[in-house]
Amino acid sequence: MSETRYDIVFRGDLVLGQNIVEVKARLQKLFKADAARIDALFSGRPVTLKRNLDQAAAQKYRQVLEQAGIQVQVKAQSEPSAPAQAAAKAPVAPAASPATTDGWDLAPVGELLRPEERPRLQPVHVDTSAISLKPQTGNLVDAEELPMNDLPPPVIPELDIAEPGSDVLRPEERAPEPEATVMAGDWDIAEVGEDVLKPEERQKVEPVEVDISGISLAD
Repeated sequence: MSETRYDIVFRGDLVLGQNIVEVKARLQKLFKADAARIDALFSGRPVTLKRNLDQAAAQKYRQVLEQAGIQVQVKAQSEPSAPAQAAAKAPVAPAASPATTDGWDLAPVGELLRPEERPRLQPVHVDTSAISLKPQTGNLVDAEELPMNDLPPPVIPELDIAEPGSDVLRPEERAPEPEATVMAGDWDIAEVGEDVLKPEERQKVEPVEVDISGISLAD
């Protein structure tokens, strides 16, 4: 019995949380292809990226592609695909040109970039001879580094607290009270029950005649 062979099929799905722009950039490096050919993979139609693999190789390619950010399906060649069955039942119609990966190949499992393709980082020397660590306790700023306070010292007068119930002011601290200037020599007090105003002091109210001949009360 011959060993089952597998194909790697991509349907345009990304790994959860991946950014499509970054994924396409990784696929360009992985497939050594331009942006137009990578965009053709995301047309919505299934694309077979690799054919006729054994199970171990198919799983390795699946892991590499998932690390690049896309979800692929490892499909046994003996299994009929659901899209193929649906297409067999559907009426024949002119189809758009399918995406093709002729001339493409996957890099071996491992690093995606060749050594000559990797950016070379130049080491940067930083002089740390003048840098030291302060102890865990105390202030981070030394006393001579603190800003000088040029404000004059506050003037605090001699204050004291009075005893409970005592007067806050001393007699010599009190201001003299002005004497009353009311002249009450001609005043008198009326007897209890008497009218306060004398008849000549009352305001005279003139009576007003009102014609009520045309006014009647309702029932």
